[in-house]
Amino acid sequence: MNEYREFENNNLRKKDPVYFYRVSEFITSFEADEEKNQPIDHHEDFKGDDFLKCKQEAEEYYMNRLEGLENGKYFLPFAAPGNFQFGKNSAFSIILSIIEYYSEDDQYEHPILGEEDEITEEGKELEESILKPYKI
Repeated sequence: MNEYREFENNNLRKKDPVYFYRVSEFITSFEADEEKNQPIDHHEDFKGDDFLKCKQEAEEYYMNRLEGLENGKYFLPFAAPGNFQFGKNSAFSIILSIIEYYSEDDQYEHPILGEEDEITEEGKELEESILKPYKI
């Protein structure tokens, strides 16, 4: 009987997920630069017991990185999506998300900044429900 309970407990999802913020950056020149450099794919997580502090740190990091990317270059100068020309510009994507984490193999990313409104709507609703206990 103990073996059955052990098996049952190992296969059940944790009832309450852990939530944290993640800033994801992707930078590429689509190998159109002279040095044929590989893209950069970087993720920075903001975890902790104080969800409001994690939110503030993630938003500050996102804004600083966005400003740096908008004013920088990656072997080729960056261009906004509407002005992008293959071989003349690099492209970047930066997204701020809430991660709904159950386990390493069971986690969900909910974008809240850096994507179209239709994509971020669900993430913003989730964030609002997580932040409700913090509101006075």
